[in-house]
Amino acid sequence: MTYPSLPVEIFLAILSHISDRPTLLSLLRTCGDFREEVERVLYRVLFTNTLEVGKRTLLLTRLRETPRLAQYVRCFALSVPDATDPPDPVLTVPIHLMTNLDDLRVLIGPNLSTADMQRNCHDQLKHLTWAVGNDHIPTAFLERQRRLVSLKLIFDDETAPLPQPTALPNLRFLTARHIKTIRELMFGRNIIGSKWTLARRGTLRTSDITPPWQFALGNLCVLDISALHIPDISTVIPHLTKLVIIIIAMEARDIDGLIGALPSLRIVTATSRILAPEAEQKDFAKYIFARNPGLIFVENVAWIGDDRVQRWTRGGVRQPDFVPHRTDMRRWEDVDFDAEDAIERCLAV
Repeated sequence: MTYPSLPVEIFLAILSHISDRPTLLSLLRTCGDFREEVERVLYRVLFTNTLEVGKRTLLLTRLRETPRLAQYVRCFALSVPDATDPPDPVLTVPIHLMTNLDDLRVLIGPNLSTADMQRNCHDQLKHLTWAVGNDHIPTAFLERQRRLVSLKLIFDDETAPLPQPTALPNLRFLTARHIKTIRELMFGRNIIGSKWTLARRGTLRTSDITPPWQFALGNLCVLDISALHIPDISTVIPHLTKLVIIIIAMEARDIDGLIGALPSLRIVTATSRILAPEAEQKDFAKYIFARNPGLIFVENVAWIGDDRVQRWTRGGVRQPDFVPHRTDMRRWEDVDFDAEDAIERCLAV
C-alpha cells in the first residue's frame, strides 16, 4: 500500500505522532498528495540555533519567498550570540509573514538589533522568551502583546522601565531575575506560575514584600525558586497561601521547616541531592508526609538527571518510583488553572 492510497484521516493520525525532521522531510519527498499537511507539521516549530549558517540562510530565504510556509510557523527560536561579518541574515527573519506565530524565543548578543523584529511582531504572541545581551526590556513591544500568557526575561535590567500595569492583561507565567521586575510585573496581574532566578545573593528583603506584592504572591499556584537561598525563601514562604507546586533547592534539614508552613502544597520538586543513603530517604519521606497531610509526592531531580526523577508518593514510601521529569514551569504555560486542576494534571503524569 502506498501512502497516497491511505485515507486522509488515517494519514493525518499517523502524521500527528511524527516529530523528527528527517522523517518529515522523507514524507515531503514521497507523499505528494499530502505535501501541504506535511509542510504544516514540518514548519510548525523552527529552531534556527540548531542549523549551520548556510542551512539557516536557505530556510529564511524560503520563508520569505513562500509566505504560505511562514504562516505555518507557530514557534520560532532565534539564537545569534554574537555579531557576524557579513551580518547574519537571521536578523531579517520575516516575522511579519508569520501571522500564526504565538511562541517567540530570542537569544542574541549585545551588539545586535531587534528593532525590525519588534516592529513587525504585533498582538499575536502567547509565549515570549527574551534573552538579549544589552539587558533592555522591550517595553513598547511588550505592551502590544495583549494575548501574552508566558514571559521569560533572561537578562532583565532592574533600572529599565517596565510595561504599564494595564498592559499584559492575560499574563499568567513569569520568569525574571530582578526583584523589581518580578514585583512590578506581578502587581495587578493574575500570575499563577513564576520562576525567580535572582541575580545576587541576599536580594530579597522583608521590606520588599509590599502589600500589593503580598496579595499577588497569594495567587501563585506554581513557584520555581530553585535559584534562591534559604533566607530569601524564608521571606516569601509565609505569603504563598495557595501554592500547590514548589520547585526548590535545599537540604533535607531545611526543606521540612519551610514547606510545613504551606498547607495547600501538594508537590515538592527538589533540585539538589537532598536524599542520599536509602535509609535516610525512607525516614525523610515518612517524616515529611507525616508533617504535611496534603502532600501527594516529593520529587528529587538531581538524583537521576534531567530525564527522570526520583518520586516518593504518599502511601508508597518503601521505595521511590522513577518517572519522567515533567513537573517544570513549561508544563503549565498553555493552560489557566486553579489549584485543584493543577493537582489533577500532576497526578496524570
